[in-house]
Amino acid sequence: MTFLELQQDTWRRLNKGTTPDTATQTRIKAYLNQRHRTLLTMPGLDQLRDATTTFASVADTSRVALPQAIARVNAIVETTENRRLTERPLDWLRTVNPQQDSGTPLVFVPKGYEAFAKPPSNASAIYVKSDSASDTGTARIEGVRTGGYPATASVTMTGTTAAQLGSLSDLTQVDKAFVSAAAVGYITFHEDSGAGTELARIRPGAYRPYYFVIELWPTPAGVLTYTVDYTREILDMTQDTDEPLLPPDFHDLLSMGARLDEYEKTDDTRFGVAAQEWQRKFEALQYWLHGRASQRLIPQGRSSRIGYSDLGGWYPADGYLS
Repeated sequence: MTFLELQQDTWRRLNKGTTPDTATQTRIKAYLNQRHRTLLTMPGLDQLRDATTTFASVADTSRVALPQAIARVNAIVETTENRRLTERPLDWLRTVNPQQDSGTPLVFVPKGYEAFAKPPSNASAIYVKSDSASDTGTARIEGVRTGGYPATASVTMTGTTAAQLGSLSDLTQVDKAFVSAAAVGYITFHEDSGAGTELARIRPGAYRPYYFVIELWPTPAGVLTYTVDYTREILDMTQDTDEPLLPPDFHDLLSMGARLDEYEKTDDTRFGVAAQEWQRKFEALQYWLHGRASQRLIPQGRSSRIGYSDLGGWYPADGYLS
């Protein structure tokens, strides 16, 4: 079911008519997205968010900013050398090899989320622009200047024309970056000028850039392609044609949940019955995900013939029973 179909199903069952008032529509959309997020973060259901991507290492660069869709890294493998990288904490890396020797990576170290895919290469000015003329909100960054001094800078964006964030030209680190209004196009941050190295990107509909960063050890001596198994970020449904990350037969769990949330808000007497209905459907989803055909218990009557003896002439040739 599409996002619009889920909304319509919820409206219909709540007796809201085919076109409810704006406040009701906004509330139901929020309920559907909240239920979607709740389901996909439950233990055992996170497998519905699993995906795979690749990245190429860069010689002499240990820091890797993974694509923004990645919420958690589950495994990293390298098929040329046929090896799986081991995950270690940052403290292990600092203890074992602080100087980061060069070689073929054996370990990856998660370092969490960072605002920029690439830090400034030196003390720099930061510029921002968009590929849409409609992006005219305020862009703001928080970071560190030469000497370790914290600093903030902002600018009113001018669409596709690059604008410098403040007057600072000695930023060495950026910890936060965000815009005042959801991006219409792709908003990019650049070093030294609007044509300089791209450091980060905000996708349409988002307010800030963020990247899950890992450290490779040893530091790659050359270029190798790595395959990343990961858990993807949960994005809210916004377009009428969006669909949830659930098996199609269980999409109606979201409209059931939205009705349940509306009943709770209005103190509706149907809340108890709706809660039981949602729980039964949720349990069915869990069984559908984790049960397998080979695990089904099929009762057999005592007279059921399930095979014939193949033990040779010294044994009865009759069939055997369950």
